Amino acid sequence: MLQFGTMVNSLGLAGTGINDAVRAVVRTPSGDVEAYVKRLASSREVLVEVACAVMARQLDLPVPQPLLVYVPEHMGGPYVAYGSMAAGNGDLSAFIEAGQLQAILDQLRAWPGLIKAACFDEWIANCDRHERNILYNGIGEFWLIDHGLAVNSALPVDELAPQNILFDVAVRDRAENELLRIRPVALGVMEAFQEKPTSQRDLGLPTGLWPDDEADSVFAWLASRQAHLMRLASERIPAMQSEMFDGHHR
Repeated sequence: MLQFGTMVNSLGLAGTGINDAVRAVVRTPSGDVEAYVKRLASSREVLVEVACAVMARQLDLPVPQPLLVYVPEHMGGPYVAYGSMAAGNGDLSAFIEAGQLQAILDQLRAWPGLIKAACFDEWIANCDRHERNILYNGIGEFWLIDHGLAVNSALPVDELAPQNILFDVAVRDRAENELLRIRPVALGVMEAFQEKPTSQRDLGLPTGLWPDDEADSVFAWLASRQAHLMRLASERIPAMQSEMFDGHHR
């Protein structure tokens, strides 16, 4: 589920929501594709982006195809960047700026994938979910991007992530009977997640691209957290309420 390629043409800076990324043509073994390509701060952040994207896609979550992209010297390199196949949708910020916040929240709450996505964000401890890394096609389909700040090894594996925006959206202002309906859904998702093999080999990721100690710490953290997922989901329902789009993001 991971492809490799070389950037052969820059199409300019990406719009808001693809952090410091460029739209580019990437040459892969299967042909040229349009992708968003971004240089990340560390090899660990690249690894986390790749691992989370591959995990999500194996779990049938809507995350664009991940790429490892070589950027040659004449295009600003040389370095290896993270890339994701262009999904063809803008992020939520444009809808919110157009005064459609409540409509977007209503559609997000009605999205059949919301609970599964919220559970995934809890597993990977993704505290960086906001309106600029949720893509939307305008007709009820959402895509999730930007997971490089997840898998915070400083967070104990048995503790809730400091925030989980998608769980907050799912439970906010819900009546007791609605929470009772959501709870078994979330627990069922987490039970399935607990059974997911989560090693570098299981994800089909090549070895040798990252330092062994770096890779070991990422995959050990993800695997150790699995044993606590059902309890963590239970603690999220009902969850502490927080503002979804308060502008306080990177």
